[in-house]
Amino acid sequence: MKISLVLILSIFIFGCSKKVTDTSGVSAVNDETGGIGTISEPPVTPVVEGKKRVIISNRKDESDASSKKDSNGYGQVGTWSQSVLTGYRDSISRYSSDPAAEVTYTANKVSSARYCVSVYQVTHPNSISEAKYEIFDDAALLETKNLNPKRGEAEKGWAHLGIFSFPSEVGKVILTRGDSADGGVLRADEVRFKRLNDGADCFGVMYKVVKNNTLIDNRKDVNDSTSKKDTTGYRESGSWEQSTLPGFRDMISRYSRDESAFVTYQAKIFEDKDYCLKFFKVIHTNSSAIEVSIAVNDVVLQATDHDLTTGEKGWESLGVHSFQADDIVKVKIKRVDDSDGKVLRGDAVRFLSNVGSCS
Repeated sequence: MKISLVLILSIFIFGCSKKVTDTSGVSAVNDETGGIGTISEPPVTPVVEGKKRVIISNRKDESDASSKKDSNGYGQVGTWSQSVLTGYRDSISRYSSDPAAEVTYTANKVSSARYCVSVYQVTHPNSISEAKYEIFDDAALLETKNLNPKRGEAEKGWAHLGIFSFPSEVGKVILTRGDSADGGVLRADEVRFKRLNDGADCFGVMYKVVKNNTLIDNRKDVNDSTSKKDTTGYRESGSWEQSTLPGFRDMISRYSRDESAFVTYQAKIFEDKDYCLKFFKVIHTNSSAIEVSIAVNDVVLQATDHDLTTGEKGWESLGVHSFQADDIVKVKIKRVDDSDGKVLRGDAVRFLSNVGSCS
């Protein structure tokens, strides 16, 4: 009798709701109302982050039988020789006088994430004045960047080509002589693909947090191994060089002959407050006129022109401005007139909470 009762209850329970499969193969449940309710989960698109870092090296030392081979993805065309100048981490570097010389750096397993692509520049006065780097997403050209390695040996190091994404999962950089290169030698070393975190760019954290008084300055002296780094938030675009003219507190300043060059000072505001903004003028007769603009969250508030050819070096006011917490403030300095070989100059910007000092 007990067995019969259990059997009846089981039939009743499973008869009310039973799992079926519709004609498309989707798992479903009969809801006893004549319809079929789908319970399948929506498809999940996998997130492809790509490798965090890929470095492609010409590391084969011909004078060392135990040396590592060149990295996978490194390929060269034309006649190349091993240089006495060292590259990244004192590894070997190469040079070529062949007009048809070319190097290709191919990185697999990158992704559509943001990558900083950088090249380790080996500098020397006998180098060409323009090395051309073409950045590709597989076969699609993304950008062309020209760099000048015709500088002192102390200035060697990583130079950033920019931030790129590679949906094809194949990133490529091709190095050749620039269209305006002179008769110097082409030099090759390493290329790096580095995946970026949110809020970061090629130089690290993008914004200097402003609470009260804050200085953003280009203070890295390439001739001093103990020098401080540039302040967080300082960014250069284009080709820049260190000037012999001192800037704020007699530290270094920089200049550029690049027609497309500009410099930005980026800050994130900590709390609602009024600030006096100032920039430091470096004066010389060969300086170009400049435009200094102030933007908040990518909306330009003001843009003013300034003359850097006469007068005394020092701070010049950009006025008092009211900012809100978490505002992103960008001060940008660019060239107004690049005629007659005049150069663009940049140094420091500061935010002052004492607005009475703004006059």
